[in-house]
Amino acid sequence: MATKLSPKHEFYKEYLNPNTSEKRKKHILDRINTANILGAEQYRNGVRVTEEDIKNWGIETGVIEEVKPFVAEVKTIEGKSPTITNATARYPSDALIDETSDYVFFQFGKYKPPFSREAQKTLKNNKNVIRRYSQASYNASTDLDLREITPPDGVKTGGIVLPMPQDLGNDIQQTWNGKQFSALGRAAIAGSAGGNFAMIGNRVADIDGSITSTITALQMTVLNKIPGVGGNLDMNDITGSTQGIVLNPNAEVLYDSAELREIGMTFKMIPRSQEEAKIIKSIVYMFRYASVPAWGGNEDWEPGNETELSFSKKSNESGEKSNNDQAFGKDNFIRVPYLCKFTFMTGGEPNDKIQQFKPCAIRKVAVNYTSDGTYATYRDGEPVATELTLNFLESKLLFKKDIAAGF
Repeated sequence: MATKLSPKHEFYKEYLNPNTSEKRKKHILDRINTANILGAEQYRNGVRVTEEDIKNWGIETGVIEEVKPFVAEVKTIEGKSPTITNATARYPSDALIDETSDYVFFQFGKYKPPFSREAQKTLKNNKNVIRRYSQASYNASTDLDLREITPPDGVKTGGIVLPMPQDLGNDIQQTWNGKQFSALGRAAIAGSAGGNFAMIGNRVADIDGSITSTITALQMTVLNKIPGVGGNLDMNDITGSTQGIVLNPNAEVLYDSAELREIGMTFKMIPRSQEEAKIIKSIVYMFRYASVPAWGGNEDWEPGNETELSFSKKSNESGEKSNNDQAFGKDNFIRVPYLCKFTFMTGGEPNDKIQQFKPCAIRKVAVNYTSDGTYATYRDGEPVATELTLNFLESKLLFKKDIAAGF
């Protein structure tokens, strides 16, 4: 049963209602700050309720959500570092990480659908609630859950450590398009959307230009109906060929959208021992494993775990799946691949001298065993050299706060 609010708190709740007008809010504040609502003693002592007091009450009681400024942060998944945990595949295998070491730390995380409750829920007053749309909620799905991968004949591995790539770089691209506006179009947009009605008046005052445009438009309509003309004439064709003038294009460059960043890396790995050859094989396996989907839509599939899940638990008497299972079972779906969070590190911390990336989709994993132009192996069959090429697509757009944070 809901707790009945006092008259003062009923006013508070109405004040915080987004549909309450400013005039009504002022009236509510005046009503609250009376002896009847505050109490005679508090009123005599000069106690008065402010807008800040009402907002603080709303946050404490959950009537409104506290809006905290979004702070972008460069970090690894779950804050893990290869200097803290040794559960990483490293090449070279004897690479020692100290406070001056530069390297790339790769981790893999479960993809969070950006519009799912899992990505959008947040904790407020010890309860899970859905975030309001903001830059924080847009980036919520980048907070990945770490997924450790077990290579064949290996141990569960939480990440990969590789040297800094030799071709490291990135670029930011924005889409700007040139648009052409007629004089009347400019005036219409400025007047209706921009509130600049003077431009409409200026166009009406341009009698000579308006008459020329109107006559030319009528001529174009008539000429395009004449057999043989083919309907291909436009206004510029007529005015250009008869008067030597064309419409002013009034070209403007307008911003369209941002583009997701892409980055590629290439690593050439040459094993110096049988153990290092095994590590290289595990590194290649982990990238290939993380980059592909899982059959059946199960939450997480691991080698050896073949348990099938379905949306429906019903089956017929023979134990076979029902028609409903066949139509809506998880075998009709595939689970989205993992995302990769790579962090350029110095020692145990992200390198703040290099631009970092948000979690990325793995678009390409290319393995070349003939990087030197010919196929060669050791006695045990391990390739003499393995060239690994990776292509990534960043999962989120960049905004000014991201740039300021180091992305």
